[in-house]
Amino acid sequence: MKYKLGVFSNDQVDRHGTRMSASGLMEAEEYARHAARGQEFPLGFPSHIQHDLHRPIAWGKVLGHLIDGAMVRTIGLMSQVETDKERADLCKLTEMFWRHHHHAEKESVRDELSKRVAPASLQGATYHQLEAYAVARPGLAAELYPEFFALGAEMVDKNGLTYYRALMNRMKRLQPGVFLDEDRGLVLFAHRFFRRSLSHRNKLNDYFLASFEVAEKESSLLTARLRLDPDLLGHAETVNYLMEREYWHGPRFSDDIASIPPGSSEHKASEYERSFEGIDKTHFCWKASEVRTQNGADVAYRTFEVEELIDNESAGLVGEYYGCRYAHAEFSSCVSAITHFDGAIRAYPAEAYLERIDCSIDRAGKHSEYTKLFRFDGSLEVNRWKRLLSDFYRGNSLIPEYLGGENQELEIEKDSVVSIEIGSVRGQRSPDEALCAFISLDHEAVLKEIVVHTKSAKLADDVEIQVAETGGGAVDAFLRSTVDLGEVATLCAIDGVLHLPRISFGATEHLPENLRVIASGLAKGIAEDSAKLALRKIAGALSWPVGTLNVTLSFRGLSREIEMILSRLFTVVDPMDPPSRWIEPLSDVIRQLCPQQIPTSNFSNVTEGELVYYRPNEGAKRLNILTPQLVELFQARGLLPG
Repeated sequence: MKYKLGVFSNDQVDRHGTRMSASGLMEAEEYARHAARGQEFPLGFPSHIQHDLHRPIAWGKVLGHLIDGAMVRTIGLMSQVETDKERADLCKLTEMFWRHHHHAEKESVRDELSKRVAPASLQGATYHQLEAYAVARPGLAAELYPEFFALGAEMVDKNGLTYYRALMNRMKRLQPGVFLDEDRGLVLFAHRFFRRSLSHRNKLNDYFLASFEVAEKESSLLTARLRLDPDLLGHAETVNYLMEREYWHGPRFSDDIASIPPGSSEHKASEYERSFEGIDKTHFCWKASEVRTQNGADVAYRTFEVEELIDNESAGLVGEYYGCRYAHAEFSSCVSAITHFDGAIRAYPAEAYLERIDCSIDRAGKHSEYTKLFRFDGSLEVNRWKRLLSDFYRGNSLIPEYLGGENQELEIEKDSVVSIEIGSVRGQRSPDEALCAFISLDHEAVLKEIVVHTKSAKLADDVEIQVAETGGGAVDAFLRSTVDLGEVATLCAIDGVLHLPRISFGATEHLPENLRVIASGLAKGIAEDSAKLALRKIAGALSWPVGTLNVTLSFRGLSREIEMILSRLFTVVDPMDPPSRWIEPLSDVIRQLCPQQIPTSNFSNVTEGELVYYRPNEGAKRLNILTPQLVELFQARGLLPG
């Protein structure tokens, strides 16, 4: 197993123009922690290659939320599989996760769906949490809405596509590819072939579906048609927006289609694209101009075809089939526009696919099952067509490459911002010294009222004692006057960096007051020790229970900043509330005390649930105070004179 730290998300506006609030990020983790207690699988979630839920690659676990003067980030640990056994174990774990996701606590919604689709039978149906909670059964939607599916119906063309304008007159558009029947409270969807692996497990390609809508609205003379999913219906009140943080930015390539020479060509994917996108290669073909007579005039047309060949079988198809995206267009030089454009899936049985990959596109397609997904007729501007083509082939950079696009114009925002090897985190000194905080959650609250967590240290003659790094000054004196540290020896750092021990609090009636007393006392002690002991940087952590969760809030920063944050801490943090209620005001305080443009890159010790400074001279601490009990013990061992 390969372990990596990563930034899973943050509270900044992304390239899509959306933003997840810090409170929303924290609330999601609180929910996951609560839900995990009743699950049959461990805390966390599967990570999949290119958002394809049929291709698990790692198990992710949120470690906590890092706050600094620039932003709030969700920090997590990825456990990536490397062996066949690890991959098999991950697949089992992933199946358990998604079974729970699709079915846990959904009984009432399933019952309501049964009533709404009546009298249609749901025998043999499956349920999916997609853009809405949905039920799937072959022909279910087509049975209830024949006007959108039946060949010969007024709103359906000869290929089974629905006229989009008629669909919009009958249904309410909720999001790209999701349509509401307000009378029945049911939701229809674009066809599942708009999903990765052609599967109901995955999200719709809303890049293309949004571009489809824009193109249709731009011209009343353009006829647009779309294939709907005949098997899937959703519950209207459960509609939500699925977020995939991939940024697929379309190309700027040449509009001079007339200058592109005729003939077929093949573009091979890079090794990275093969493994990440599952694309082997893409075939293109421009035919020579042909003249057609229209309304008594000769009009020159060029025909374009493109087909993507893939590496993996399509999990959404029954049997060993390879579903390949295919598009066809006609360009009229008379109007300098695309006058016809359609897209489809060509599904090849395994044996026929082996023959397909060895021949060019102008000789292919005869041995596939062809399913048309959309169609445009009318004048479509070349730049709009480029947008549609690029979005239909989301993830395939060979499309703009072929059409003369500048590679730098194609941007793919891949998984998260930061990925750091675990080993490098502990051994790498970071220049970051700015104030930051880290909030982590677990279920391991202490039973005592106040506990100072100590470490064991071995001395001569195998004498083992408990130690705490409290500095030996005012902080040490305060803690010893407040908490019983009888046989705990004091460590004093001599490098100007003090790592205070974690202090945990039990769920007693005095919890809020205990927290305030300790935070205030530490702040006053730090103010005094900073001058007397030449302390420059300090890290420390406080833990306390909130309901069934245990919250650990750790800080790291310059001594003056830590003093200020501790003195103000419980004016913005209510320890009786979950962190989602106070993470925003805490973030505001940190930003006020120490604003910065660049977020910290020092993740030292987040795998242990708290922040520290990396110290290459970790052993440069001295035993500063021996309690009477330890003096007596050492004298008995002959380690100290009597």
